[in-house]
Amino acid sequence: MSLTTATRKLLDELSSLLSRRVVVRLSNGKTYEGVLAGFDHPSLNLALTDVTDEKGDKYPKVIVKGTVVSEIVAKELPLFDPREFAEYVVKKLNLHPGDAKAYTDAGIVVVLGNIRVSEQGVEGSGPLANKVHSLWQEYISERQKSRGA
Repeated sequence: MSLTTATRKLLDELSSLLSRRVVVRLSNGKTYEGVLAGFDHPSLNLALTDVTDEKGDKYPKVIVKGTVVSEIVAKELPLFDPREFAEYVVKKLNLHPGDAKAYTDAGIVVVLGNIRVSEQGVEGSGPLANKVHSLWQEYISERQKSRGA
């Protein structure tokens, strides 16, 4: 695996944590838990919102310099997995695997080139878009039940 591929995969993983609760541990032992609002590359400075530190103090926003980050731990995973949903659509609609393309870095699935699906819902119109929307609702509902949400 090339360095570029490894870097891209790391950035994909970080991108999947955006708008999710994370715990950020710093090299000095300090800990912040909050919602990852943003990060930059290559310095990996982090922006957190709705933050609580290890003492229980609360802050609306915290910016953490990337050089002091020891680890980032996901507190929650996204409900929508683009690869999994693409496979789900292919199976349920009896499509060819290439008819539902997962773009994990963007968090979307494109069905037959014109129906766009993300964790927020389905963009497109017509009977097929309606069917994909029904599948999306079914998929999200199953994911929520499996998490006990």
